[in-house]
Amino acid sequence: WNNMCNIVSPEQFQGMNSLPVRIVVQLNEAANPKTFKALLNGKNITGKFQQVEEAMVATVGPEDGLRIAASKAKANTLITSVKGLHKALDIDTKVFFVKVEAITTIGHKGGVIEVTEPESPLFGVRVEIPEGALTSPKAISIAVRDNPPLFENGDSPLGTAVEIGPSGTTFAQPISITFKYDPSQIEEKGILGEQSLGVFALDNKGLWVPADLTQID
Repeated sequence: WNNMCNIVSPEQFQGMNSLPVRIVVQLNEAANPKTFKALLNGKNITGKFQQVEEAMVATVGPEDGLRIAASKAKANTLITSVKGLHKALDIDTKVFFVKVEAITTIGHKGGVIEVTEPESPLFGVRVEIPEGALTSPKAISIAVRDNPPLFENGDSPLGTAVEIGPSGTTFAQPISITFKYDPSQIEEKGILGEQSLGVFALDNKGLWVPADLTQID
Protein backbone atom coordinates (compact mmCIF):
# COMPACT_ATOMS: atom_id res chain seq x y z
CA TRP A 1 0.00 0.00 0.00
CA ASN A 2 2.98 2.30 -0.30
CA ASN A 3 2.72 5.22 -2.74
CA MET A 4 -1.04 5.59 -2.46
CA CYS A 5 -0.56 9.18 -3.67
CA ASN A 6 2.17 10.14 -6.11
CA ILE A 7 2.77 13.67 -7.41
CA VAL A 8 3.41 13.16 -11.11
CA SER A 9 3.38 16.84 -12.09
CA PRO A 10 5.34 18.97 -11.39
CA GLU A 11 8.33 16.66 -11.25
CA GLN A 12 10.93 16.90 -8.51
CA PHE A 13 13.06 20.06 -8.96
CA GLN A 14 11.32 20.89 -12.22
CA GLY A 15 11.77 24.44 -13.51
CA MET A 16 8.65 26.10 -14.94
CA ASN A 17 8.17 29.42 -16.72
CA SER A 18 4.44 29.57 -17.38
CA LEU A 19 1.24 30.07 -15.43
CA PRO A 20 -0.98 28.66 -14.10
CA VAL A 21 0.85 25.61 -12.76
CA ARG A 22 -1.00 22.33 -13.26
CA ILE A 23 -0.69 19.79 -10.44
CA VAL A 24 -1.50 16.12 -10.99
CA VAL A 25 -1.48 13.63 -8.11
CA GLN A 26 -2.00 9.97 -8.97
CA LEU A 27 -3.96 7.85 -6.48
CA ASN A 28 -3.94 4.07 -6.42
CA GLU A 29 -6.86 1.74 -5.71
CA ALA A 30 -6.06 1.58 -1.98
CA ALA A 31 -6.47 5.35 -1.48
CA ASN A 32 -9.60 7.05 -0.20
CA PRO A 33 -9.96 10.25 -2.31
CA LYS A 34 -12.20 11.85 0.33
CA THR A 35 -9.21 12.04 2.68
CA PHE A 36 -6.93 13.75 0.16
CA LYS A 37 -5.15 16.91 1.35
CA ALA A 38 -2.63 19.26 -0.28
CA LEU A 39 -0.43 22.07 1.00
CA LEU A 40 1.49 24.52 -1.20
CA ASN A 41 4.16 26.39 0.74
CA GLY A 42 2.16 25.74 3.88
CA LYS A 43 -1.16 26.96 2.42
CA ASN A 44 -4.07 24.53 2.23
CA ILE A 45 -5.06 24.19 -1.44
CA THR A 46 -7.12 21.00 -1.13
CA GLY A 47 -10.23 22.81 -2.37
CA LYS A 48 -8.53 23.57 -5.70
CA PHE A 49 -8.43 19.89 -6.66
CA GLN A 50 -10.91 17.88 -8.66
CA GLN A 51 -10.87 14.13 -9.08
CA VAL A 52 -10.26 13.05 -12.66
CA GLU A 53 -10.44 9.26 -12.93
CA GLU A 54 -7.67 7.99 -10.61
CA ALA A 55 -5.95 11.35 -10.13
CA MET A 56 -6.46 14.63 -8.28
CA VAL A 57 -5.90 17.64 -10.54
CA ALA A 58 -5.59 21.37 -9.82
CA THR A 59 -4.27 24.56 -11.41
CA VAL A 60 -2.67 27.13 -9.12
CA GLY A 61 -1.25 30.64 -9.33
CA PRO A 62 0.20 33.29 -7.01
CA GLU A 63 -3.22 33.80 -5.42
CA ASP A 64 -2.94 30.21 -4.14
CA GLY A 65 0.43 30.75 -2.48
CA LEU A 66 2.58 29.96 -5.51
CA ARG A 67 5.97 31.67 -5.29
CA ILE A 68 7.17 33.29 -8.50
CA ALA A 69 9.99 35.63 -9.53
CA ALA A 70 11.48 37.08 -12.71
CA SER A 71 15.18 37.35 -11.87
CA LYS A 72 15.60 33.95 -10.23
CA ALA A 73 13.24 31.00 -10.06
CA LYS A 74 11.44 30.67 -6.73
CA ALA A 75 11.28 27.34 -4.91
CA ASN A 76 7.86 25.90 -4.11
CA THR A 77 7.10 22.97 -1.82
CA LEU A 78 4.05 20.81 -2.48
CA ILE A 79 2.94 18.26 0.11
CA THR A 80 0.06 15.85 -0.51
CA SER A 81 -1.41 13.15 1.68
CA VAL A 82 -4.15 10.56 1.55
CA LYS A 83 -5.46 7.82 3.82
CA GLY A 84 -6.04 4.27 2.67
CA LEU A 85 -9.18 2.22 3.00
CA HIS A 86 -7.83 0.88 6.27
CA LYS A 87 -6.57 4.27 7.60
CA ALA A 88 -2.96 3.91 6.48
CA LEU A 89 -1.47 7.31 5.61
CA ASP A 90 0.75 8.13 2.63
CA ILE A 91 2.53 11.45 2.04
CA ASP A 92 4.37 12.71 -1.03
CA THR A 93 6.46 15.88 -1.41
CA LYS A 94 7.81 17.69 -4.44
CA VAL A 95 9.94 20.83 -4.78
CA PHE A 96 9.64 22.81 -8.01
CA PHE A 97 10.62 26.25 -9.28
CA VAL A 98 8.67 28.97 -11.11
CA LYS A 99 10.14 31.90 -13.05
CA VAL A 100 7.92 34.42 -14.86
CA GLU A 101 8.84 36.92 -17.58
CA ALA A 102 8.29 40.01 -15.38
CA ILE A 103 6.91 40.87 -11.95
CA THR A 104 6.60 44.10 -9.96
CA THR A 105 4.45 45.49 -7.17
CA ILE A 106 1.97 48.19 -8.20
CA GLY A 107 -0.33 50.06 -5.84
CA HIS A 108 -2.85 52.93 -5.77
CA LYS A 109 -0.49 55.35 -7.58
CA GLY A 110 -0.35 53.06 -10.61
CA GLY A 111 2.66 51.93 -12.58
CA VAL A 112 4.05 50.02 -15.54
CA ILE A 113 5.35 46.48 -15.98
CA GLU A 114 7.07 45.38 -19.18
CA VAL A 115 8.99 42.39 -20.52
CA THR A 116 12.33 43.85 -21.60
CA GLU A 117 14.38 40.70 -22.23
CA PRO A 118 14.79 40.39 -26.03
CA GLU A 119 15.05 36.59 -25.84
CA SER A 120 11.73 36.26 -24.02
CA PRO A 121 8.76 34.91 -26.03
CA LEU A 122 6.78 37.82 -24.53
CA PHE A 123 9.31 40.54 -25.32
CA GLY A 124 7.54 43.89 -25.59
CA VAL A 125 4.43 42.98 -23.61
CA ARG A 126 3.67 46.06 -21.51
CA VAL A 127 0.92 46.66 -18.93
CA GLU A 128 0.10 50.24 -17.87
CA ILE A 129 -2.03 50.60 -14.74
CA PRO A 130 -3.35 54.14 -14.06
CA GLU A 131 -3.57 55.80 -10.67
CA GLY A 132 -6.58 54.63 -8.69
CA ALA A 133 -7.04 51.38 -10.64
CA LEU A 134 -5.82 49.35 -7.65
CA THR A 135 -6.89 50.00 -4.08
CA SER A 136 -3.94 48.16 -2.51
CA PRO A 137 -0.48 46.98 -3.64
CA LYS A 138 -0.40 43.81 -5.74
CA ALA A 139 2.45 41.79 -7.25
CA ILE A 140 1.56 42.08 -10.94
CA SER A 141 3.20 39.45 -13.14
CA ILE A 142 3.53 38.64 -16.83
CA ALA A 143 4.02 35.01 -17.82
CA VAL A 144 3.47 32.60 -20.68
CA ARG A 145 -0.03 31.14 -20.56
CA ASP A 146 0.43 27.37 -20.61
CA ASN A 147 -1.82 25.33 -22.94
CA PRO A 148 -4.32 28.08 -23.85
CA PRO A 149 -7.74 26.74 -24.86
CA LEU A 150 -8.90 26.76 -28.46
CA PHE A 151 -11.54 29.12 -29.74
CA GLU A 152 -15.06 27.74 -29.94
CA ASN A 153 -14.61 27.13 -33.68
CA GLY A 154 -11.51 25.02 -33.01
CA ASP A 155 -8.93 27.62 -34.06
CA SER A 156 -5.83 28.12 -31.91
CA PRO A 157 -4.68 31.57 -30.71
CA LEU A 158 -2.11 33.37 -32.86
CA GLY A 159 1.25 33.79 -31.15
CA THR A 160 2.08 33.15 -27.51
CA ALA A 161 -0.75 33.54 -25.02
CA VAL A 162 -0.07 35.87 -22.08
CA GLU A 163 -1.02 35.32 -18.44
CA ILE A 164 -1.26 38.54 -16.43
CA GLY A 165 -1.52 37.85 -12.73
CA PRO A 166 -2.60 37.51 -10.13
CA SER A 167 -5.70 35.78 -11.47
CA GLY A 168 -8.97 37.37 -10.42
CA THR A 169 -7.55 40.88 -10.02
CA THR A 170 -10.10 43.62 -10.75
CA PHE A 171 -9.33 47.22 -11.67
CA ALA A 172 -11.35 50.31 -10.82
CA GLN A 173 -10.21 51.92 -14.09
CA PRO A 174 -9.30 50.51 -17.50
CA ILE A 175 -5.70 49.40 -17.96
CA SER A 176 -3.65 49.38 -21.15
CA ILE A 177 -1.86 46.28 -22.49
CA THR A 178 0.58 46.37 -25.41
CA PHE A 179 1.54 43.25 -27.41
CA LYS A 180 4.07 42.71 -30.16
CA TYR A 181 3.23 40.44 -33.07
CA ASP A 182 5.19 38.80 -35.85
CA PRO A 183 3.99 39.88 -39.33
CA SER A 184 5.22 36.58 -40.78
CA GLN A 185 2.69 34.71 -38.62
CA ILE A 186 -0.10 36.77 -40.14
CA GLU A 187 0.93 35.61 -43.61
CA GLU A 188 1.27 31.98 -42.49
CA LYS A 189 -2.26 32.03 -41.01
CA GLY A 190 -3.68 33.61 -44.13
CA ILE A 191 -4.83 36.73 -42.27
CA LEU A 192 -5.58 39.57 -44.68
CA GLY A 193 -3.86 42.58 -43.17
CA GLU A 194 -3.62 44.19 -39.75
CA GLN A 195 -7.27 45.22 -39.84
CA SER A 196 -8.18 41.54 -39.30
CA LEU A 197 -6.20 41.25 -36.06
CA GLY A 198 -7.94 41.11 -32.70
CA VAL A 199 -7.18 40.77 -29.02
CA PHE A 200 -9.08 38.28 -26.87
CA ALA A 201 -9.24 37.52 -23.15
CA LEU A 202 -10.45 34.48 -21.26
CA ASP A 203 -13.67 34.99 -19.30
CA ASN A 204 -14.53 33.25 -16.01
CA LYS A 205 -15.90 30.30 -18.00
CA GLY A 206 -12.60 29.77 -19.81
CA LEU A 207 -13.92 31.08 -23.14
CA TRP A 208 -12.22 33.63 -25.38
CA VAL A 209 -14.08 36.95 -25.62
CA PRO A 210 -13.06 40.05 -27.63
CA ALA A 211 -11.16 42.78 -25.78
CA ASP A 212 -11.16 46.46 -26.74
CA LEU A 213 -8.49 47.05 -29.40
CA THR A 214 -7.53 50.73 -29.43
CA GLN A 215 -4.57 50.82 -31.81
CA ILE A 216 -2.54 48.69 -34.22
CA ASP A 217 0.91 50.00 -35.08
